[in-house]
Amino acid sequence: MPETSIWAEDARPAGLPFRFSSDEEKAEIYSERLYNFDVDAPRALMERTPPWVPFSNNIKTVSNHVSTHYEPRPDALNQPWVSFDAEQWWNVLALDIDHSDWLDPWLSLPRCCRPHIVADPWSGRAAGLYVLRAPIFMHDLRQVKYGQHVQRLAAQVFGATPLPQRSLTKNPWGIRHLLDSPLQRRTAEPSSGVLWDAYSDSGTDLCWSTLTGTPTVSLHDLFDCDLFRRAADDLRREYVPHHPTERPEPSNLGRNCNLFDRLRFHAYDTGESNFEMLMREAERMNRGGLPESELRAIARSVSKFMTTRYRPADQKNRGVMGLENSTIPLPVKQRLAAGRTNSVRADNTDHKLRQAVEHWPAGRKLTQAALATAAQVSLKTVKRRWAALKSFR
Repeated sequence: MPETSIWAEDARPAGLPFRFSSDEEKAEIYSERLYNFDVDAPRALMERTPPWVPFSNNIKTVSNHVSTHYEPRPDALNQPWVSFDAEQWWNVLALDIDHSDWLDPWLSLPRCCRPHIVADPWSGRAAGLYVLRAPIFMHDLRQVKYGQHVQRLAAQVFGATPLPQRSLTKNPWGIRHLLDSPLQRRTAEPSSGVLWDAYSDSGTDLCWSTLTGTPTVSLHDLFDCDLFRRAADDLRREYVPHHPTERPEPSNLGRNCNLFDRLRFHAYDTGESNFEMLMREAERMNRGGLPESELRAIARSVSKFMTTRYRPADQKNRGVMGLENSTIPLPVKQRLAAGRTNSVRADNTDHKLRQAVEHWPAGRKLTQAALATAAQVSLKTVKRRWAALKSFR
């Protein structure tokens, strides 16, 4: 080992049990043994592992006491389950592959897009680890959302579950004798076939079998991969709008308001935010009723909202102000959020009232009660704004 190695001689594993080749048959892939240490995956992972590592030796065992501990990296690198992420940096996109059919999608991916597969040789269930070439800074929400999206696509490709940042996952160098108690087993006998046979024949002390993927990966490479693009199409087709029956009818205050509502409902259902695509849909909905300049204004407004402010109902990290990961005290966050909510509510109310006034039918008397009914606001709100509203007539 070179002097700059991150491994201490007394902590270095005897070797990963198998080397895998995409050019061999499945049985040959599983049974080809590796006696020399494969440095690509260890160096890529360990160079990004924080100095203090969260680890566990009993989370998937029959132990009655499940615990997580922290130790310096040299002491934790052989524990069965570890987290490779730092508090503010997302180093590894991890997948929970709760089945043994991961080899076919792994072989279908180009070499630059293959994760490291760390599998339980008994059951074949595994963890997929994408070591990021450029770690994600958790305070940059755009990076985080991009990483989460790519991770969802990877989970779709492998039929897996994406694991959050800092999750404990299978460690390729976990030593079997460090387990606190025996592993939980869902079957009385091994169910992975030749994978278990090869693991048993290797005589290794490691807990898991490792299929080495690309040492590091770029989010852009994954996003541009054909298999990931097909996964994105599948996710889009599987998307079901939340509670569509609870939406109000499109506005009848004018053709532009009606088209605006129908276009934004379309964007909510499809997740579309691209201006050109929304403009095309607006032209289809319009059927010659509004000029092109009006259509462009409506499509631009919907596109801007979808890009900057739209949050799906199933998204956990809510908050368009981006305060959830900041260090601002909670009472200050609440005051800022409340102030923004009141401001947005007032802007929406003013917009509805002005639209109603501008499109008020000719020959119909404009009264406060009638305006409140048309704009769907309270009479008290109309009275408070009445002096300003009359100037729009």
